[in-house]
Amino acid sequence: MNKRVLLVIKDNLEYKNLLENIVYFRRYLNEKEVFVSSPVNIDKKFTSDISIALERRINFIDWDNGNAFVNKTILYIRNLLFYFSTFNYSYSSKQKLFLYLFFKEDFIFRKKLEKYRIPNVFVKVSKFLLRNIDYIAFKKGKNNFYDDVVFFRSDASQQMNYYRSCIGKYTTATLFVRNVDAITLKGVFSIPFNKTYVADEMQLFRLKNLHDPLHYGEAFIIEEQPSENIKSKSNKRNINVLFATSHPKFVPLEPCIVEKANKVLVKKYKERLKFTIRLHPADKKERYKKLFGKVSFEDCKANYIIYESEWGSVNFFNIETVQRYNELLSKSDCLICCTSTIVVDAHKVGVKNLIYINDPQYFYYAELYKREHLLDIIDRCGVRVCTDISTLTINS
Repeated sequence: MNKRVLLVIKDNLEYKNLLENIVYFRRYLNEKEVFVSSPVNIDKKFTSDISIALERRINFIDWDNGNAFVNKTILYIRNLLFYFSTFNYSYSSKQKLFLYLFFKEDFIFRKKLEKYRIPNVFVKVSKFLLRNIDYIAFKKGKNNFYDDVVFFRSDASQQMNYYRSCIGKYTTATLFVRNVDAITLKGVFSIPFNKTYVADEMQLFRLKNLHDPLHYGEAFIIEEQPSENIKSKSNKRNINVLFATSHPKFVPLEPCIVEKANKVLVKKYKERLKFTIRLHPADKKERYKKLFGKVSFEDCKANYIIYESEWGSVNFFNIETVQRYNELLSKSDCLICCTSTIVVDAHKVGVKNLIYINDPQYFYYAELYKREHLLDIIDRCGVRVCTDISTLTINS
């Protein structure tokens, strides 16, 4: 009898994590009976797309969003205890704890937090309470219908429903976490996993250094699928620059940053420069009206397909839109942004010039760059940090 595997896919990001390593997951699911639970299961386009992507017949089960308030409350309390327990040795935890305690962003992201420490007795008490809450909240059920239940993010409260209803004594709870900020920034894992797969050695180190083995189980590095390097065959004299904007909440002066960066690069490279702005989902083109007619715009929502869910239309990736996203990145000679993890995707497809802007004249939240996942990205991907936009240049 074939093993039964349930894939729990809550949103666009989780589906993208599956699709970006689709060759690996086809092998992982080989000769297994596959089930999928997702809010967009009601859309026939989605059920067709994922069946084609995985190259197999799939059984679809209803999405379980019950007990939402209770689950979110439990996760909030567990996260508070997690940030208390890791406060003294994780800069990300320092920032997140202050956020959870409703401090203002200006304090959290502009003030140096190294001097703040929590007495060890509170650290130990936090760890003790977290373990006891976990013992009470997470008891495996009696349903052993599935051999393996697979999740694609570490911090979704809805996963508690699946832990209670779908994970029995002989069921394996598996986490594939490819998002580089998940381990150090997203808090405690929402449920205890038996197996956790991460992207690389650094993520494995962060996992073991920060999290309780009772939460992640056995730890592995996922076998990454090589990304295609689809460099543009257009005029080689052109210099294609992609500026990926951030959430306006964190970079309120980003229009000024983009204008200055474009002005500096136009002066250096003149008509050879092809400057494109890729808008964050929360960003609006109108913020950059001074650049209308001077640069191109790419709305990241153009990389989405619309599926229907129980709550209306939602944006998702599919195989074709993931390919379009990778093509946009790979055709760029340079990617510029402020703190975004998009540089990891650009690095995978061969973009050599990766630049973070940290100019204090325009970017007020320099303390964001002390987050562990950004330090890892800068080191692993060779990202240059520009502290003066007037000196911005593109390496040949």
